[in-house]
Amino acid sequence: MPISRIALSCGAAVVCFWFAVEVRGAPYVDAVGEQAGDNNSEVDITGVEVTRDLTSLNFKIHLAGDISTANFGNYLIGIQTGPGGNMELNNPWGKPIGIGTGMNYWVGSWVNFGGGAEVYGWDGGAWTRTGQTITPTLAPDSTTISIPLIQLGLGNGSAFKFDVWSTYGAPGGQSAYDALNNPQTTVAEPWNGTPYDSAAAGPLASFTVRDADANSDGGVGFADLVALAQNYGAPGGATWAQGDFDGDGAVSFQDLVTLAQNYGQGVAAAPPAAAVPEPSLAGLLLLPFMLGRRRK
Repeated sequence: MPISRIALSCGAAVVCFWFAVEVRGAPYVDAVGEQAGDNNSEVDITGVEVTRDLTSLNFKIHLAGDISTANFGNYLIGIQTGPGGNMELNNPWGKPIGIGTGMNYWVGSWVNFGGGAEVYGWDGGAWTRTGQTITPTLAPDSTTISIPLIQLGLGNGSAFKFDVWSTYGAPGGQSAYDALNNPQTTVAEPWNGTPYDSAAAGPLASFTVRDADANSDGGVGFADLVALAQNYGAPGGATWAQGDFDGDGAVSFQDLVTLAQNYGQGVAAAPPAAAVPEPSLAGLLLLPFMLGRRRK
């Protein structure tokens, strides 16, 4: 990034401190009321938010109904990180659900007995359990599953595709009652074990992991700079979404360095007529001095 843009970028940095920006994860929306069966809104997926922090990838699965209504619901995630995944419609729990173009990781979660989740990876011939049981965060209309990035083999710049499914744990062998990426009913009678292939139903959702991506939209840009600037100097208790990219609870110069090193990654270029000069690396690193002068 050219040094000649420092002056303009410094001005932008000061201005961005005063803007209010809602920070949230990448939202994926599903149709409502299209789940298979009747009177089972606890398996009707309305949307999923995907966010990341320093060590984890977080899937918040929103549901139309109260998950405690039938507390034996299962909420599953299939992840495709690259070639070599399992192309058969099966998974470690024996449910006929999968991604026909390949599924590298599979996450199975339950809500009864306080809830839990397991992560499995495909080793080319079998599903292998990775890591310990995860405890999801349960709410009446959602479950949030936080998966360590290392368990999924993901790092800065890693892109993956995925789908989210709902089903029931008992009796076994049931198929998908609803799927995030399908606005129609998955299969007519999932209780009979009809196989469901997300790859055949339509495009999979996608997400990219990026360092310094405060709002988890897959890119590092002006909105992430705003989040950091609004919280710069916070002495403790800060989160990833607020600009704490090293996990020390503070938003400091080191976090700004991380943002500067990744700035512009995954951000589409604006059309020439609407283009606004973006901050340069040197300009970003002058942000603390500009904010300090502003606060005096």
